[in-house]
Amino acid sequence: MTWCDKLASTPGIGVMLDKLYTPLEGLLGPLTPIISQWVDRDKQAFTVDAAPDPFNCTLTTFDGYQYSVGPEIFAVEFRHRIRFRPQSAGPPSAELLSKPAPYTELLEQITTRFIDLLRLVTEGKVRKLRRIGIISTTAVNENEVPPGILRFIKYVAKPWETSADAYNIELTTKLPKLRTTVVYDRCLHSFTKSEDNEGLVNIRLDWQRYLDDRNFSLASLPGLLETAKRDALAYFEELAEGVRFDE
Repeated sequence: MTWCDKLASTPGIGVMLDKLYTPLEGLLGPLTPIISQWVDRDKQAFTVDAAPDPFNCTLTTFDGYQYSVGPEIFAVEFRHRIRFRPQSAGPPSAELLSKPAPYTELLEQITTRFIDLLRLVTEGKVRKLRRIGIISTTAVNENEVPPGILRFIKYVAKPWETSADAYNIELTTKLPKLRTTVVYDRCLHSFTKSEDNEGLVNIRLDWQRYLDDRNFSLASLPGLLETAKRDALAYFEELAEGVRFDE
Protein backbone atom coordinates (compact mmCIF):
# COMPACT_ATOMS: atom_id res chain seq x y z
CA MET A 1 0.00 0.00 0.00
CA THR A 2 1.32 3.44 -0.93
CA TRP A 3 0.98 6.61 1.15
CA CYS A 4 -1.22 7.93 -1.68
CA ASP A 5 -3.76 5.24 -0.69
CA LYS A 6 -3.56 6.12 3.01
CA LEU A 7 -4.03 9.86 2.43
CA ALA A 8 -6.88 9.54 -0.12
CA SER A 9 -4.86 11.05 -2.96
CA THR A 10 -6.50 11.32 -6.37
CA PRO A 11 -4.78 10.32 -9.64
CA GLY A 12 -4.37 11.58 -13.16
CA ILE A 13 -2.82 10.19 -16.36
CA GLY A 14 -1.87 12.13 -19.47
CA VAL A 15 0.24 12.04 -22.60
CA MET A 16 1.72 14.58 -24.96
CA LEU A 17 1.60 13.67 -28.63
CA ASP A 18 2.87 15.63 -31.62
CA LYS A 19 0.66 18.64 -32.37
CA LEU A 20 -2.42 18.12 -34.52
CA TYR A 21 -4.85 21.04 -34.57
CA THR A 22 -8.41 19.80 -34.84
CA PRO A 23 -11.52 22.00 -34.40
CA LEU A 24 -13.66 21.29 -31.36
CA GLU A 25 -16.25 19.28 -33.28
CA GLY A 26 -13.43 17.11 -34.63
CA LEU A 27 -12.17 16.47 -31.10
CA LEU A 28 -15.56 15.58 -29.64
CA GLY A 29 -16.87 13.59 -32.60
CA PRO A 30 -14.67 10.51 -32.03
CA LEU A 31 -15.63 10.53 -28.34
CA THR A 32 -19.33 9.95 -29.03
CA PRO A 33 -19.21 6.25 -27.91
CA ILE A 34 -17.84 7.35 -24.51
CA ILE A 35 -19.90 10.50 -24.02
CA SER A 36 -23.15 8.70 -24.87
CA GLN A 37 -22.71 6.54 -21.77
CA TRP A 38 -22.58 9.54 -19.43
CA VAL A 39 -26.25 9.72 -18.58
CA ASP A 40 -28.21 9.51 -15.36
CA ARG A 41 -31.81 8.43 -15.81
CA ASP A 42 -31.69 9.67 -19.42
CA LYS A 43 -30.30 13.05 -18.32
CA GLN A 44 -26.90 14.43 -19.29
CA ALA A 45 -24.41 13.59 -16.52
CA PHE A 46 -21.40 15.64 -17.63
CA THR A 47 -20.31 19.18 -18.43
CA VAL A 48 -18.22 20.53 -21.32
CA ASP A 49 -15.85 23.42 -20.70
CA ALA A 50 -14.36 24.86 -23.87
CA ALA A 51 -11.07 26.76 -23.64
CA PRO A 52 -10.75 30.30 -25.06
CA ASP A 53 -9.27 28.80 -28.22
CA PRO A 54 -11.27 26.39 -30.42
CA PHE A 55 -8.80 23.51 -30.14
CA ASN A 56 -9.07 22.51 -26.47
CA CYS A 57 -11.87 21.38 -24.19
CA THR A 58 -12.50 19.61 -20.90
CA LEU A 59 -15.33 17.19 -20.19
CA THR A 60 -16.17 16.39 -16.57
CA THR A 61 -18.53 13.61 -15.57
CA PHE A 62 -20.73 14.02 -12.51
CA ASP A 63 -18.96 11.06 -10.87
CA GLY A 64 -15.58 12.81 -10.96
CA TYR A 65 -13.72 11.92 -14.17
CA GLN A 66 -12.24 14.87 -16.03
CA TYR A 67 -11.19 14.38 -19.66
CA SER A 68 -8.89 16.94 -21.31
CA VAL A 69 -8.36 16.92 -25.07
CA GLY A 70 -6.42 19.25 -27.33
CA PRO A 71 -3.84 19.48 -30.13
CA GLU A 72 -1.19 17.55 -28.14
CA ILE A 73 -2.28 16.97 -24.53
CA PHE A 74 -4.77 14.23 -23.63
CA ALA A 75 -5.51 13.40 -20.01
CA VAL A 76 -7.95 11.80 -17.59
CA GLU A 77 -7.96 12.91 -13.96
CA PHE A 78 -10.19 12.02 -11.03
CA ARG A 79 -11.61 14.85 -8.93
CA HIS A 80 -14.34 14.59 -6.34
CA ARG A 81 -17.66 16.20 -7.27
CA ILE A 82 -20.34 17.58 -4.94
CA ARG A 83 -23.93 18.50 -5.79
CA PHE A 84 -26.24 20.61 -3.64
CA ARG A 85 -29.80 19.33 -3.38
CA PRO A 86 -32.68 21.60 -2.35
CA GLN A 87 -34.46 20.63 0.86
CA SER A 88 -38.02 21.36 1.97
CA ALA A 89 -38.12 24.19 4.52
CA GLY A 90 -34.37 24.19 4.96
CA PRO A 91 -30.98 24.92 3.39
CA PRO A 92 -29.69 22.71 0.55
CA SER A 93 -27.75 19.60 1.49
CA ALA A 94 -24.44 18.55 -0.06
CA GLU A 95 -24.24 15.20 -1.85
CA LEU A 96 -20.97 13.56 -2.85
CA LEU A 97 -21.41 12.36 -6.44
CA SER A 98 -18.00 10.75 -6.86
CA LYS A 99 -17.16 7.46 -5.18
CA PRO A 100 -14.14 7.52 -2.84
CA ALA A 101 -11.57 4.78 -3.39
CA PRO A 102 -7.85 4.22 -2.74
CA TYR A 103 -5.45 6.03 -5.06
CA THR A 104 -4.14 2.87 -6.70
CA GLU A 105 -7.68 1.60 -7.35
CA LEU A 106 -8.69 4.91 -8.94
CA LEU A 107 -5.45 4.88 -10.95
CA GLU A 108 -6.43 1.55 -12.52
CA GLN A 109 -9.90 2.91 -13.32
CA ILE A 110 -8.60 5.98 -15.09
CA THR A 111 -6.00 3.87 -16.92
CA THR A 112 -8.82 1.94 -18.59
CA ARG A 113 -10.69 5.15 -19.38
CA PHE A 114 -7.53 6.79 -20.71
CA ILE A 115 -6.71 3.94 -23.08
CA ASP A 116 -10.28 4.11 -24.43
CA LEU A 117 -9.88 7.86 -24.93
CA LEU A 118 -6.59 7.51 -26.85
CA ARG A 119 -7.97 4.66 -28.95
CA LEU A 120 -10.81 6.84 -30.17
CA VAL A 121 -8.95 10.11 -30.77
CA THR A 122 -6.00 8.47 -32.59
CA GLU A 123 -7.93 5.96 -34.70
CA GLY A 124 -6.85 6.25 -38.32
CA LYS A 125 -4.05 8.70 -37.49
CA VAL A 126 -0.29 8.31 -37.10
CA ARG A 127 0.84 10.23 -34.00
CA LYS A 128 4.13 10.48 -32.15
CA LEU A 129 4.16 9.79 -28.42
CA ARG A 130 6.47 12.24 -26.66
CA ARG A 131 5.55 12.24 -22.97
CA ILE A 132 3.64 10.25 -20.35
CA GLY A 133 2.50 11.85 -17.09
CA ILE A 134 1.28 10.39 -13.78
CA ILE A 135 -0.29 12.74 -11.23
CA SER A 136 -0.99 12.50 -7.51
CA THR A 137 -3.04 15.20 -5.74
CA THR A 138 -3.44 15.21 -1.96
CA ALA A 139 -5.05 17.50 0.63
CA VAL A 140 -3.92 16.73 4.17
CA ASN A 141 -3.34 18.28 7.58
CA GLU A 142 0.25 19.37 8.06
CA ASN A 143 0.78 16.88 10.89
CA GLU A 144 -0.13 14.05 8.46
CA VAL A 145 2.10 15.14 5.58
CA PRO A 146 4.56 12.35 4.63
CA PRO A 147 7.76 12.82 6.66
CA GLY A 148 10.05 13.41 3.71
CA ILE A 149 7.85 16.11 2.20
CA LEU A 150 7.37 17.74 5.60
CA ARG A 151 11.14 17.73 6.11
CA PHE A 152 11.55 19.57 2.79
CA ILE A 153 8.92 22.19 3.71
CA LYS A 154 10.59 22.78 7.07
CA TYR A 155 13.97 23.06 5.35
CA VAL A 156 12.64 25.84 3.11
CA ALA A 157 11.37 27.74 6.18
CA LYS A 158 14.57 27.09 8.18
CA PRO A 159 16.12 30.59 7.71
CA TRP A 160 13.23 32.10 9.69
CA GLU A 161 13.56 29.59 12.55
CA THR A 162 9.79 29.15 12.73
CA SER A 163 7.02 27.24 10.97
CA ALA A 164 5.48 28.91 7.94
CA ASP A 165 1.87 30.06 8.30
CA ALA A 166 1.35 29.81 4.54
CA TYR A 167 3.45 28.85 1.53
CA ASN A 168 3.42 28.10 -2.18
CA ILE A 169 6.46 26.02 -3.13
CA GLU A 170 6.99 24.79 -6.70
CA LEU A 171 9.97 22.85 -7.94
CA THR A 172 10.55 21.10 -11.27
CA THR A 173 13.58 18.87 -11.59
CA LYS A 174 14.96 16.04 -13.68
CA LEU A 175 15.25 12.60 -12.08
CA PRO A 176 17.80 9.80 -12.46
CA LYS A 177 17.36 7.98 -15.77
CA LEU A 178 15.82 4.53 -15.24
CA ARG A 179 15.20 3.21 -18.76
CA THR A 180 17.39 3.15 -21.88
CA THR A 181 14.40 4.00 -24.11
CA VAL A 182 13.67 7.14 -22.06
CA VAL A 183 15.14 10.56 -22.82
CA TYR A 184 14.64 11.63 -19.20
CA ASP A 185 12.14 11.67 -16.33
CA ARG A 186 11.21 14.73 -14.31
CA CYS A 187 8.70 15.74 -11.68
CA LEU A 188 6.78 18.95 -10.99
CA HIS A 189 6.40 19.30 -7.22
CA SER A 190 3.83 21.69 -5.74
CA PHE A 191 3.29 22.18 -2.00
CA THR A 192 0.82 24.87 -0.96
CA LYS A 193 -0.83 25.98 2.25
CA SER A 194 -3.05 29.04 2.52
CA GLU A 195 -4.06 30.81 5.71
CA ASP A 196 -7.76 30.48 4.86
CA ASN A 197 -7.81 26.75 3.99
CA GLU A 198 -8.20 25.32 7.51
CA GLY A 199 -4.51 24.47 7.64
CA LEU A 200 -4.65 21.89 4.85
CA VAL A 201 -1.53 21.29 2.78
CA ASN A 202 -2.13 20.62 -0.91
CA ILE A 203 0.45 18.29 -2.45
CA ARG A 204 0.51 17.85 -6.22
CA LEU A 205 3.13 15.67 -7.87
CA ASP A 206 3.22 15.60 -11.67
CA TRP A 207 5.71 12.88 -12.69
CA GLN A 208 6.63 13.00 -16.38
CA ARG A 209 8.51 10.65 -18.68
CA TYR A 210 9.91 12.03 -21.95
CA LEU A 211 10.30 9.41 -24.68
CA ASP A 212 12.42 9.35 -27.81
CA ASP A 213 10.12 10.53 -30.61
CA ARG A 214 8.33 7.37 -31.66
CA ASN A 215 5.23 6.78 -33.71
CA PHE A 216 2.34 6.24 -31.34
CA SER A 217 1.07 2.68 -31.22
CA LEU A 218 -1.98 1.83 -29.17
CA ALA A 219 -0.68 -1.71 -28.81
CA SER A 220 2.37 -0.44 -26.92
CA LEU A 221 0.50 2.05 -24.72
CA PRO A 222 -0.65 -0.33 -21.93
CA GLY A 223 2.90 -1.58 -21.37
CA LEU A 224 4.36 1.94 -21.41
CA LEU A 225 1.71 3.11 -18.94
CA GLU A 226 2.32 0.21 -16.55
CA THR A 227 6.06 0.89 -16.51
CA ALA A 228 5.47 4.62 -16.02
CA LYS A 229 3.00 4.03 -13.17
CA ARG A 230 5.39 1.68 -11.43
CA ASP A 231 8.31 4.11 -11.68
CA ALA A 232 6.18 7.11 -10.68
CA LEU A 233 4.82 5.38 -7.58
CA ALA A 234 8.34 4.32 -6.62
CA TYR A 235 9.45 7.96 -6.84
CA PHE A 236 6.46 9.16 -4.81
CA GLU A 237 7.41 6.66 -2.09
CA GLU A 238 11.04 7.77 -2.15
CA LEU A 239 9.94 11.39 -1.89
CA ALA A 240 7.72 10.61 1.09
CA GLU A 241 10.51 8.79 2.91
CA GLY A 242 12.67 11.87 2.51
CA VAL A 243 16.16 10.42 2.12
CA ARG A 244 16.93 13.15 -0.42
CA PHE A 245 16.33 15.85 2.20
CA ASP A 246 18.80 14.61 4.81
CA GLU A 247 21.51 17.22 5.38
